[in-house]
Amino acid sequence: MKESALLSQCITYFKENKGFKRPLEKIREKYKSLGALGGTILLDKLTP
Repeated sequence: MKESALLSQCITYFKENKGFKRPLEKIREKYKSLGALGGTILLDKLTP
């Protein structure tokens, strides 16, 4: 499978599954603040 096709499938998957929205937003915020992947994120008000 081509890399661009796999990337497209990943993007579609994460956009269609609402459960990933908040964690991915928090990861993005943390990345912007640190300038690299690392640290800890905290998600509050979790639901099953």
